[in-house]
Amino acid sequence: MTTCVDFDDFAIDNHANGLLDTLKKLLPDLKVTLFTVPFPAGKGYSYAQVFDGLAGYLRVRPWVQYALHGFTHSPLECATWTRAQALDALRWAEDCGLFVRGFKAPYWAMSPPVYEALAERGWWVADHPQNNAMRPAGLRCHLLGQPHIRHGHVQDIGTNGLREAFETYAQMTGPFAFINEVMADA
Repeated sequence: MTTCVDFDDFAIDNHANGLLDTLKKLLPDLKVTLFTVPFPAGKGYSYAQVFDGLAGYLRVRPWVQYALHGFTHSPLECATWTRAQALDALRWAEDCGLFVRGFKAPYWAMSPPVYEALAERGWWVADHPQNNAMRPAGLRCHLLGQPHIRHGHVQDIGTNGLREAFETYAQMTGPFAFINEVMADA
């Protein structure tokens, strides 16, 4: 069975580069989807800083892909977004040219307008079963809890952070695939 590995909360100042690179050395065919926060709340990064940092990281790590993880990762940001705000964030990521058309809301907290914007722009969503009733039919979904998913966080959070669960991640078996390579229809 193909294994999809994803880590949340990646940002230019939250990257665990050394650990990800070590994991890749241990698992040569590893592919990782990083749910990326472009403008972490309170950091004040410019567009140029974000673009240069993210582009530089990808240049030397073709085994990584970015998917959008909110915009600032502020509490419940995507639960309160309007359709227009969601479309603005998605268009920014498209124009940036560094992201696949994949999205995950911080804390799994979504709103119907975000789902509508994702469907309108042809994106897929990584989602939690708690949102099944809200997610529209036809929106491609990578649903937490499927046996092929290995989900974690770049930083330590008490359970599945890259450093704190490194030995578990190092024992994963492939073949590995990016999420969008095994995406199922909703």
